[in-house]
Amino acid sequence: MRIKPLVGITAAAALAAFAGSANAGSLTLVPQSASINVGQSITFDLVMDFTGENTFGGGTDFFYDASVLDFTSWVFDPGFNLDDASSRQTPDDCNTSSDIGCGNNGSVSFPGLSELNDMGVVNFADGMTGTATIGQLTFEALSAGMTSVFMGANADCTNCVGNTGPWTSADTFMEDNPTFYEGSVTVVPVPAAVWMMFSALGALVGFRRLA
Repeated sequence: MRIKPLVGITAAAALAAFAGSANAGSLTLVPQSASINVGQSITFDLVMDFTGENTFGGGTDFFYDASVLDFTSWVFDPGFNLDDASSRQTPDDCNTSSDIGCGNNGSVSFPGLSELNDMGVVNFADGMTGTATIGQLTFEALSAGMTSVFMGANADCTNCVGNTGPWTSADTFMEDNPTFYEGSVTVVPVPAAVWMMFSALGALVGFRRLA
């Protein structure tokens, strides 16, 4: 099985090192590890936990190995109601989008990885607190290998018009420094015996039609 390097996982931690930022909350992909076959799909819940904290919200970017996984969809969870729904941002697939925010995550770059730019949720009126599932992120397995799906705060860059930007504390009005807990996926080949079974079934169907 071809094992893909987990490029940039340690670099993701560097996104938290902003001077003068607050330390608050977390965003977690659930499950944090999974094993699937080529051709199968994997769906992660994105769970926020700002228990005891209050955040105006912000944007989150996702990074993954597109030779192992193919981005399928992002949907906001129907039960998520902490934000201003009219201000939501669905992440751009940087493999298919020319959005100016794609590939711009502060001074940190992740060569060899694909990006989903700016999943954004905000509530500037009341802030957001507590634990909630924000939405679901789905991929399809393309080839055998291993990859992480990790996150970073959306870049607060001058030219990134329309980007949500980093998470901001509603308590201190400073930039939040949420902890991001990534998920990982191991994709294994479909066993040869399974392919042989499908081939045999196909041959049987063909034989019955000829008969």
